[in-house]
Amino acid sequence: MSKIQVKRIAKLSGHKSAIFTLEESENSKAFFSAGGDGMVVQWNLDNLGEGKLIARVPSNVFSLKYLEKQQLLAVGTLQGVLYFIDLKKNKVIEPPLQFQKAIYDFELFNDKLLVAIGGGMLGVVDIEKNEVEAQYALSTENLRSVDYVANLQRIIIGASDGATYLLDTDFRLKQLLEQHYASVFSTRLLRNQLLLTGARDAHLGVWEYKGVWNNRQYIPAHNYTINCIVEHPQRALVATASRDKTVKIWDALTLDLLKVIDKQKYDGHLNSVNHLLWSSYNNWLISGSDDKTIMIWEIE
Repeated sequence: MSKIQVKRIAKLSGHKSAIFTLEESENSKAFFSAGGDGMVVQWNLDNLGEGKLIARVPSNVFSLKYLEKQQLLAVGTLQGVLYFIDLKKNKVIEPPLQFQKAIYDFELFNDKLLVAIGGGMLGVVDIEKNEVEAQYALSTENLRSVDYVANLQRIIIGASDGATYLLDTDFRLKQLLEQHYASVFSTRLLRNQLLLTGARDAHLGVWEYKGVWNNRQYIPAHNYTINCIVEHPQRALVATASRDKTVKIWDALTLDLLKVIDKQKYDGHLNSVNHLLWSSYNNWLISGSDDKTIMIWEIE
């Protein structure tokens, strides 16, 4: 692959605390952000000025999920409260749903919302009824990420016990991937059908499917925790975000490292980079950090 170029398009400020999560809106020209200040903010990529506050909740926000069909935004907090925000009215739907521990991630599964919860629980929420339909105990440790891969009919869950859980659509365990020795914070199935796992051990796990999933590589990718993995909307590129304050760009086919986006060379983040969003708008890469800022990157 030819060399890539990186250019910082914008630095967005306004949050009062660390930014933990980013989520694209139905209109690719907009996205949401949230974090330690409890503010849920909408940003317009066509007009990179101030964000629009659409809700404020009394807890750290760890997770967001845009629900296009219902025109709702799911908001998950440190206190285990799940709020649904009606985006047409910009108001929180009452009552919120309460789980026993923190909500770390969401995924849409048919017309249900999967909820990755502290203490090893996977929640299933009926969105239309605004009620918890079921909960499944998978681990004694926190569930940190959840993805649903429709073509494989698999739910992929990263957990703080260092394992990645692969469930079928009836929530039965089909395979347990064990390579990392610390929390798995992010998983991503690429278009080329490689499964990537990123963990607190600073390694990137690379898995390929041959009847079962096998570990192909175990890459020392960062200096500290890998918080997030995203894929370019079109090109064979992957980005990883880390507590080591960097964003790294990888060749999705070879997993060769192509670029390190840091403070020194690219005027990047000052602190841990917690979340990434590779927007379909101009294919801009968006990063949120402990330094309370959001940065927008052009990768060419």
